[in-house]
Amino acid sequence: MVYFLLIVISIVFVELFIALNILPDAQGVLKLSSESVNVMKSKEMSDDEKEVFMRKNSLTMLIATLKFAGKFISIFIVLYILLFVLDNLEPELATSVSESFYSVNIMITLTVVTLLYVWIRNVIRRKL
Repeated sequence: MVYFLLIVISIVFVELFIALNILPDAQGVLKLSSESVNVMKSKEMSDDEKEVFMRKNSLTMLIATLKFAGKFISIFIVLYILLFVLDNLEPELATSVSESFYSVNIMITLTVVTLLYVWIRNVIRRKL
């Protein structure tokens, strides 16, 4: 039962990660960071131009980072609620699930199963 619950938690994490479209947000933050670094290294721009760019870009970077962090935090809130409900319904099972997070073998198995789930999901999605 513990393995089943761990797999369900992993699938919920993957599905929320995909549904919230987190990857483009992470890529956007990285792109903004590299643009900032390139501007700072630029020899063609004056210091005043760099300063104007950095002021504009810092607000954009703050918004993008907050959006990314907000999505990630919302995923963890959902997962916490799942564990909280489980703890209230079945405390012993919730303890077993929590203790499983410290087992390297269980985490490796869970990672492999989750990767297999993502692969199967992508295969099915491509065929539909």
